[in-house]
Amino acid sequence: MQRTFLSDSNNDYKLLENFLREGNFGKMPDHESNKAQFDPLNQEFITNAVHSQNPGLFGSYSASELADLKRTLEETVLPTRYDSVSAFNLINGLVEEVKRAAAELGADITLFPLYATVPTGRVNATAVNIPGASKPFLLFDGQLLTFCHLISKIYATSFVTTKNGDMRSFSTDLSTITKKISAHPEIVSRLAGVLTAFIRTGRPATSKPFPVDLDSIGLVECLRKSMEIFVIAHEFGHVYAGHLNNFLPMNAFPSDSNVSPQHKKEYEADYIGLVLTLAVLTKEGYDVALSIIGVKLFFSILDLANRYADFIKSGVKKKFVSTPSDSHPSNEQRRIAIDLGLNALKLENEEILRSKSLCEVFDKITHIFWQSLTQPTKKTGRNDQCLCGSGRKYKSCCMS
Repeated sequence: MQRTFLSDSNNDYKLLENFLREGNFGKMPDHESNKAQFDPLNQEFITNAVHSQNPGLFGSYSASELADLKRTLEETVLPTRYDSVSAFNLINGLVEEVKRAAAELGADITLFPLYATVPTGRVNATAVNIPGASKPFLLFDGQLLTFCHLISKIYATSFVTTKNGDMRSFSTDLSTITKKISAHPEIVSRLAGVLTAFIRTGRPATSKPFPVDLDSIGLVECLRKSMEIFVIAHEFGHVYAGHLNNFLPMNAFPSDSNVSPQHKKEYEADYIGLVLTLAVLTKEGYDVALSIIGVKLFFSILDLANRYADFIKSGVKKKFVSTPSDSHPSNEQRRIAIDLGLNALKLENEEILRSKSLCEVFDKITHIFWQSLTQPTKKTGRNDQCLCGSGRKYKSCCMS
């Protein structure tokens, strides 16, 4: 079956494909791997690999449902020849959920941006105007989805879960969590592999794959989905900020006159992202407090990656301060703004208190991870396996 591309029939997508081909969005290191997915045999191999590495994720799928999924991937119409079949299918489903939530909240979604995936090989997403296109584009790299998924698995498996009938719950007792992490050093080594791959190559997907136990799958899904929905809704917010009547209460983000216009835009987009994330996840029955944690965890892990990058470079554990850039507030400032947004949303006080309590637990887990990551270890030798999890020797991978 021949793959169909929107760029062959739609001028906007044709402009995007030309924009990417001409290098206007930077290097496209994952283009060849994305192109390989166009072959149904390769796509089936990828789907089977994901299935084997994440048995809990597909545990409820029947053989016929898995066959339907593979057929859907084969028949997917892609925006451009640069798109990832797997990533675009995931993004497409998430975008549709964001659009439905936005419509239910009164947003005019006829102006919703076009969207596609791009093979930059980086954990990124952006809202961008393509010269000549009738609408803005939201562009996502598949590595972003992988990053959210892997981080969610690592944090979720740090908890001890209990089962009561069909219901599973997890203990937030820190001594229990500490014992679990100590008894399972592979949790920290997996995190080290993901962060090292993220820092050195930009591709967390190149870290060594690992499964997740069935007991943790519910927490994985909540954290993963809240992160992914938030990122998509944030980029959507950049396009729609200022165009939604009564959608942005004035106290939803910092009103300090010292906040730069660029930073204010990020706060506004974050608030829209928060509103839509909670709208999507609560409608699907996810826990409100956990959904908020997923959003905050995304910012926390970016700071952890920055700290770890500095540690890898210098070999010294330094005091870390979450710092802003010209275009973005610091990750810590954005977490604080999320709390202001929760107050503006007028959530039940009990939900806000649960969210804050859970946030303290996740922050302490991050601290435990940091202490474990920076413990003295044997120096990586030239012929040792690379820390990024690629399976290659250090001298032939990140050392070079």
